Parts: sequence; structure tokens; C-alpha cells
Amino acid sequence: MPACFSLTETRNWCYRSAFSSSGLRSTVSDLQDGTVIHCWARSLMRALQRQPSPVRKLSVVGLSYGGFVGYSMAAQFRDAVDRVVICCSGVCMEEKDLKEDGIFSVSDLEEAAKILVPQCPDKLRELVGYAFFRPPPVGLLPPCLLTDFIEVGWNKKTITHV
Repeated sequence: MPACFSLTETRNWCYRSAFSSSGLRSTVSDLQDGTVIHCWARSLMRALQRQPSPVRKLSVVGLSYGGFVGYSMAAQFRDAVDRVVICCSGVCMEEKDLKEDGIFSVSDLEEAAKILVPQCPDKLRELVGYAFFRPPPVGLLPPCLLTDFIEVGWNKKTITHV
């Protein structure tokens, strides 16, 4: 946590508080294949099972982070999830996708990690450029705010729980 006031940590506290007061509980799922997902999504399955007509079998479509949620649901609830469609998500990204003619052209995994887990404001700006069709104007944000976001969002404790 930064030594002074952190807008990012304050935002995270507000989210955690709102989620908890809504009855959601944070869970960490280890999928045993090197993937660890921290989410509030287990509540989604419980909500589906408690409908007036409970959902017993379903297909899941996940976009971006929702792809990770769909993957997690399929791994946790194998009997309930019939099919999974994952769009625009790196769940199944392989090393061949990182080659020059791949979908995310970088020279190696280390270069990809420097972009996907930025350690400086310039790399965070580069990540936003990749992540959005029309990127927001992060160039206008002062480096101190971007550094705060990096330190709170991607510190060692958070990375192990993503």
C-alpha cells in the first residue's frame, strides 16, 4: 500500500464494501493448472440455482474478464455447465499467439508480461492502448495517479489472487 492517501485503495475499499453489503462473498479458486482466480462469481451460480425455476444445466458465454469467470464456473460446476464460449479473453492464449503473426505480437513472454502487468506509467498507457478500441485519454493523467494504480492493483498480494 502506498505511504500516503491512495485513490485506488479507496476505490477498492468502496467496491469491497458494496459487494459485501449486497451479500456477495469473495472467493479464491485454484484451478490446479496454474490458474488462480479471485472473484465474487460463485454467487452467480447460487443465484441461478435459487431462481423460481432453478437452473440445473446452462451454457456460459464470457467476454473479456467474463471469459475467466465462465472458465472458472465450468471448472467448479462441471455437472451444471454444458458449454462454454469465451470471447476476447486470454484464457487459452498460447506461446504461438505471441509470435510476429499472432494476435498479440511480442518477442517473448517477458515482453508480454511487461505490458500485461505494467510496472511504470508508460507501460500502463501501452496496456490501455491494447485493451480498448478507443482508449481513454490516460496520457492526460499524471504519472502519480497511474503509479498509485500500479502499486495497489498489481502488488504481489493482488497478483497471487487474480
